[in-house]
Amino acid sequence: MSIKKYIAAPKGQSYYVNLMVLLSGVLFGLLILYPANEFVTYFELPQQNVGVFQFVSQQIIEEFTGETPLKTIYYAVLGIVISLIQFKIYNVLRRRTFRLQQLKKELERNINTIIEKGESATIEFKSSFRWDIKEARVNKAMEHAVLKTLAAYLNSDGGTLLIGVRDDGSIYGLEHDYQTLRHKNRDGFDQVIMTSVANNLGTEICHYLQIVFYEINGRDICRIITTGASRPVFLSGGGRTRFYVRTGASTRELDVRDALNYRAGHWSG
Repeated sequence: MSIKKYIAAPKGQSYYVNLMVLLSGVLFGLLILYPANEFVTYFELPQQNVGVFQFVSQQIIEEFTGETPLKTIYYAVLGIVISLIQFKIYNVLRRRTFRLQQLKKELERNINTIIEKGESATIEFKSSFRWDIKEARVNKAMEHAVLKTLAAYLNSDGGTLLIGVRDDGSIYGLEHDYQTLRHKNRDGFDQVIMTSVANNLGTEICHYLQIVFYEINGRDICRIITTGASRPVFLSGGGRTRFYVRTGASTRELDVRDALNYRAGHWSG
């Protein structure tokens, strides 16, 4: 089962999950917060003729018989708010935990084995980031192709992009890319990748990426591991905003209607 199907339940199921969250919030407010408040109130009031538990019981009876409607509504709403906050935090932590597990699992895979298996729905090779091999010059179109693949992975269920590897799996390396940078090394390459992602996909998207470098046959290659984002990711550039997804071993741009339909199904939770 896809992680997105696990996190973002189908619409019908999502409806019932939301309903259960609201119901649990109401019960929490009326059965926990309301009695707890009355318990404290008992000791703040003048000497009572009844014991604390009898006093609290009387207040609960009044709560459910409609004798204190404003107070009942207040604690029901307060319970719902607390329940929604807890549910939101739970979902954030669950997604974050899964991303960490996914990154750990991906990092444990042998890089040579990945290259030998070739390109797939979750693996793609790029010879360079910005160096045009055919024209022997810097070409921004090369950078756009990398960002397009990353956006597609982010809008799907994640994947791995290897830069410095030709389509046939042979090692091209990053040396030509290094020469286009201010800092002509791995750190400079890492920085330019993250800057490009931040500028074109969004600063907050950077934490969905993990960059690792390897040396194979005396040449550096860059491995970018991405997890699926928790929201739609759009690629900006050339005065346009584009939406990409992964379909098989290729990247596909969706028009507005298809993007809306995809978003409704992929991030329905």
